Amino acid sequence: MTKKSLFNTFILCMALASISFVSCKEKKQSTTTSKKDSEPEVFKTATVPELTDFSYTLTDSGEGVLITKYLGTSDSVRIPCEIEGLPVRALGSDLFVKSRKTLITCVIPDSVTEIRGGLFSNCKELTNVKLSKNINSISQGMFNKCEALRTLIIPDGVKTIENGAFSFSGIQELVLPDSITEIKNSAFYSCTCLQSIKLPTSLKVIHPQVFENCEILSSLVFPEGLEEIGSNVFTNCYGLSNVQFPSTLKKIGDNNFSCRYHEYLGKSNSISTLEFPSEMEEFNVTFEYLAHLKSVRLPNTLEEISNNLFNDGTPLCKDTLEEINFPESLKTIDSHAFTNFSKLNNIIIPDSITSLEFKDYMDYYGENTLICNAFKGTSLNLSTQKRLKELGYKGEF
Repeated sequence: MTKKSLFNTFILCMALASISFVSCKEKKQSTTTSKKDSEPEVFKTATVPELTDFSYTLTDSGEGVLITKYLGTSDSVRIPCEIEGLPVRALGSDLFVKSRKTLITCVIPDSVTEIRGGLFSNCKELTNVKLSKNINSISQGMFNKCEALRTLIIPDGVKTIENGAFSFSGIQELVLPDSITEIKNSAFYSCTCLQSIKLPTSLKVIHPQVFENCEILSSLVFPEGLEEIGSNVFTNCYGLSNVQFPSTLKKIGDNNFSCRYHEYLGKSNSISTLEFPSEMEEFNVTFEYLAHLKSVRLPNTLEEISNNLFNDGTPLCKDTLEEINFPESLKTIDSHAFTNFSKLNNIIIPDSITSLEFKDYMDYYGENTLICNAFKGTSLNLSTQKRLKELGYKGEF
């Protein structure tokens, strides 16, 4: 090959390489523009501040950047995806500590994999947030007291809603992705604007106080696959009219139907029917605050109906409960389990129950034993009365 041919070949290769580089660059620009065009309008105004507006350092691994502080004044912030050639991987808990009264919009790039607890805590005006698709949790207190936040898209891949993540926020509605398996303590505590929430089929555990004081939440449909509900999960949810439990539920904690301040506020939820799955391992429910309860189906693993299950103190369900089933596992009924439940008309008693222990009790002075009067003051039909006598009940009706 002549020198001229070699030179021509070299020029051709350089030209092809140049064309390839430009094409890649143009393609990258096109993709970026398309992505921004697909964003909701509220996020398009968010701009990347100057690097001097941030304090940052290396992550522990040294492979990315942790942004620790935002020092600027804009109320609409787009977090950069890289700084000094390194990807932004983490956001510190005090990032917006100086912007809590002004921040309205924030866009977090997909390069971010870690958001530390309390990132937006007390950002009173925060309305619009776009989260990274590569985080695996909504961190502790992330949206605590974000009073203007009404809704949020939680990306697929998030597995956990951490403690107090949305507590005292203004969130109104939320759809949780099917990647979430656990909602931790007080995640939505005192979200007094929360009206509806769709729980994912992947959910396994709901920890205590998750929806406590969510006063206008009207319905909770727990998905199949859920195994455990902690205590006080929907205490003081006065707006509840419908609660549905899955057949997979194994444990439920206490005080879930309490309306603690009823005597002061005159409030109660409007739940009228409750059905619990047959095979439960732990059942710590009490029903005294359910002022509209008419019918209850108890789990087949329950062995005793104690006084405090329905008749603790001055139960609100005393004047409403009409029907209940006795589970096949039932062995004991306490002395005043249903005393003065005036509308209790029917008890479904399976044929497999052949005898029951009806607990007697001591008089006021503790001197004399009195027979069990668990059904005194009820309006039970005659067939139910007959069945109870056959099982050993000697008290009044």
